[in-house]
Amino acid sequence: MSAAAIAARPSQALRQRRESQRPSLARTATAKTNNMENGTAKEDTKRFVHTQQDILAKFKNRPPSLRVYLHQNHFRLNDSQESLAYASPMKELLYHIKNRTVPHNMLDEFYSAGIPFYDSKPRTQSLPDPSDSRP
Repeated sequence: MSAAAIAARPSQALRQRRESQRPSLARTATAKTNNMENGTAKEDTKRFVHTQQDILAKFKNRPPSLRVYLHQNHFRLNDSQESLAYASPMKELLYHIKNRTVPHNMLDEFYSAGIPFYDSKPRTQSLPDPSDSRP
């Protein structure tokens, strides 16, 4: 009994690939070159470097992240009544404001205080002593 069993598979109709399913490479390549030749290709206007004026214009209706009131012998932050001497450990903050950098060791305090950052940068506003009458 050496009968071989042959299983017949039903014949499947070959699927026909429609042109809309797969655009030809030649058609897409010529469309790109035609756009370039006609000058109708869109220019990439996205900028990767933003100036200080760009950031200030973008967030002009938002409050500053930090206000620094500069007095003759001390300075104050935001609307606090606590006076900080220029020789205090907080002088590092003034150094970073002057150099337009973010103090990395104070970031945890900024985040916990809820200080807003605009485009990953804090906006500071330096104000002179309001009682100072110098012109």
